[in-house]
Amino acid sequence: MSTYGTLKSRVMALFFLFFCLFCGLLFQLVKIQLLESPELAYKALEQRTEKINLAIPRGELYDRRMIPLTNRVKVESLMVFPQIIKQKRELAHFLARLVNLPEEEILVKLENNTYPFRLGPPLNDDLANYLTELNIPGVLVIEEKKRFENRPLAAHLIGYINTIDNKGVSGLEKSLDQFLKKQAGESIAISMDAHKKLILGLGIKKQKPPPELEAKKVILTLDYQIQKVVEAVMDKEIRKGAIVVMDPYTGDILAMASRPTFNPNKVYAFFDQGNAALMNRAVSGYPPGSIFKIITASAALEEGLVHLHDQFYCPGYIMVNNLKIACHAEKGHGVVDLVHGFAASCNPTFITVGSKLGGEKLLQYSLKFGLGQTTGIGLPEERKGNLPLERRLYPGDVANLSIGQGFLEVTPLQAAVMLSTIVNDGERVKPRLVKKIIDGEGNTIKEIGVVKEGRVVSPETAAQVRMMLEAVTQYGTAKSANVPSIGSAGKTGSAQIGKSGEDLSHAWFVGYAPTKEKPRWVVSIFIEEGKSGGMVAAPVFREVIQGILGK
Repeated sequence: MSTYGTLKSRVMALFFLFFCLFCGLLFQLVKIQLLESPELAYKALEQRTEKINLAIPRGELYDRRMIPLTNRVKVESLMVFPQIIKQKRELAHFLARLVNLPEEEILVKLENNTYPFRLGPPLNDDLANYLTELNIPGVLVIEEKKRFENRPLAAHLIGYINTIDNKGVSGLEKSLDQFLKKQAGESIAISMDAHKKLILGLGIKKQKPPPELEAKKVILTLDYQIQKVVEAVMDKEIRKGAIVVMDPYTGDILAMASRPTFNPNKVYAFFDQGNAALMNRAVSGYPPGSIFKIITASAALEEGLVHLHDQFYCPGYIMVNNLKIACHAEKGHGVVDLVHGFAASCNPTFITVGSKLGGEKLLQYSLKFGLGQTTGIGLPEERKGNLPLERRLYPGDVANLSIGQGFLEVTPLQAAVMLSTIVNDGERVKPRLVKKIIDGEGNTIKEIGVVKEGRVVSPETAAQVRMMLEAVTQYGTAKSANVPSIGSAGKTGSAQIGKSGEDLSHAWFVGYAPTKEKPRWVVSIFIEEGKSGGMVAAPVFREVIQGILGK
């Protein structure tokens, strides 16, 4: 190669090197100027300002109609800027009688603090307005929002946070923490010089972080008004228990509540009360009792083992090998068909049906209806209940399983899903709590759609079971759940939990309404140690539906 050629190749290589360096610098410039500009500007502003956080540093939760469920309480407090105040003693004397603090205590804070500080407890509206009108230099009334009310709706569902590290501890606060936790929030920005001294005359400004640093907003499936109705009824009727209201076609949870409830602002006060107030009973497992007969009937009809008008005899008990299992009707129901046996919740009838099915089929259909597994609703406290899948079922076990007793536990949420499957023509839909998540500018960043989880029974079987469920409220064990104006249907359950001879039972009712037109609400009601599903839980269902209707 000639000297000229060598020189030319070196020049080209050098040119290529500089070109690559130029492109790299250009990329960094574009990245800084366009992509990272808001965040860098925000950080630069932070370096020359003293910041006092105002807004609750968590995103808000809304119901399906954008009614806020968190950050609903306005709190006004007093912020004092010592560097601005000239006559400190006079101000201390003036404020002492307003905020109910000793004058000397206020004066010490004014004289010893360089940075702004909050003074006294939250202000009432009249005092806040009075101080705002006075416009005292260095004294500012600031408005903030309290995360939780003292008795908020859906306390167990929403959960609570650790205020020290602003981290969700339970409920949706925990499962949605990555969206709800803010990287930055609204604040008061005070201009400072290089020595961190306040620069007078530049003003005190409210500072809002760029949208990408703000927390997200979560829109839930809950209906605020239905949730209010449910909780009002529970406060009146249920000491311990849970209620779930579900849309049977979309899986939307319209209401979910548990009792006893708690104050998320003072969680520590409920740790040692002995009544498990922090436990969400709506997603905890309990023996279901006779509401399980919905599955026994559905499975037997689907398998063609029984028909609606097949007849059974109930003398008040049934013998399974050497085990005598009583019916709740001591003298028995006599001869009944499947519909009347279901309406009367006859144990011998359904133990006979269950024995035809066998344990394997009963467990198979239980799984198809969603029992023995979590629903995936997104609550960290959700339990899967219990199905005796790994246990050999003897005839006595199958008999107990057929009527919802024995080694079986169901959550009130699972019970709602079970009945929704029947209402939805035999197709199971996954329950959901979150509809979508949006950013500070209203852009959707995540949307949770309706999830169909497969066919459980045929539409024909589902229609037959719905007819049986209507019989329960018309002339069966749940006449007290009937809502004459629109029609209703459902199944009672009384799950014995005490030893033989003890009158200790959980009360259940799962029902839906209306029946005179397309059903809209499936309601699962569980009352811990409530004794009778028909006498105790069924009337609660009617009260909930009437409350939803505004009656």
